[in-house]
Amino acid sequence: MPGMDGVRLLKKVRESGYEKPVVVLTGNSSHEWAMKCADLNVQGYMEKPAAINRLILKIRKLLNIENPRLLKDVFGDDYKEKMRSYSPVVRKTISYIANNFKKNINREEVASYLKISPGYLSRQFHKECGLQFNECINMFKVTKCKEHLLSLDKKVSDIANLVGITDLNYLSRLFKKHAGLTPLEFRKKYCAM
Repeated sequence: MPGMDGVRLLKKVRESGYEKPVVVLTGNSSHEWAMKCADLNVQGYMEKPAAINRLILKIRKLLNIENPRLLKDVFGDDYKEKMRSYSPVVRKTISYIANNFKKNINREEVASYLKISPGYLSRQFHKECGLQFNECINMFKVTKCKEHLLSLDKKVSDIANLVGITDLNYLSRLFKKHAGLTPLEFRKKYCAM
């Protein structure tokens, strides 16, 4: 880029308040360069030339886009057919939830992102999925909690924070509703195997 390198551009972008994930593709592989990128909260760093397949995989992993395992865990083995049967609005809503469920998102935010009314979003989502909008968010949170609970090196409170839940009692009730067990019961049952 003429007049500015990637680190300076990224610094200006971060200073403007942009917090989305960033992957840096660079020809500069020095340790100093990598540290500058890390200081600017870069989630991915790849050296040129990079195989396009590796770059796509890194971005998909970073953004959790169409993560087949997560979608299968949330929507069941026939998730591909379900996703194909949903309207573009519902597919985009599910994608938005999958990418942002760790934050405190709500239907107004998603509706604004999709440029539709919150009421229309709720009606369409329930009509096609048979779920309330918040119920879908909670399913993603519980599914991600299950994954983290299988790792014994994480506390339940840390796992709760990873999925955007600050109240452990709420997590326990939510988890029991969706998984039939409390988080600790789940860990005990499935980590003892």
